[in-house]
Amino acid sequence: MITSLLFFIGGLILLYKSNRERSDYINTTGTITYFSKEYKEFPKRFRGSYRYLKIDSYPYVFEIYEPNSVRNLQTIDDLRVGDNIEIYYSENSDTQVTGINDNVEFIDYQSIPFFINIRFEDMFSYIFIGFGVMIAILGLNIKVNKYLISKGYR
Repeated sequence: MITSLLFFIGGLILLYKSNRERSDYINTTGTITYFSKEYKEFPKRFRGSYRYLKIDSYPYVFEIYEPNSVRNLQTIDDLRVGDNIEIYYSENSDTQVTGINDNVEFIDYQSIPFFINIRFEDMFSYIFIGFGVMIAILGLNIKVNKYLISKGYR
């Protein structure tokens, strides 16, 4: 029963984290000063799938995994050096160590979304919640059967 509770709570936490709005992220507006598929020794894998973007108002380079984008009419590859964009992101300790921020959620150009990060946490949260419910039902079924067997009903 504790395992089912852990799965259920973990799923709820993932669901909460995945349903964040633009206003929940740090946002910066700036002009693109660097845009390429490579930056220094990056990417270390899946060459061609990453985009590296630097804007004048942020000290680090943004790393964007392009296949994680919701399909729009406009894509990240339509952006150019000199475009003024609004970018929504979060930071972690790796950002300052590597100088690369890979936590980009949204990129807008002229109020049009060019990148929207697909949130895999949604899918995983429902899977975790489902496992929690299934384990709880299985555990309850086992307890009821043990009780019925002990009372001689089965």
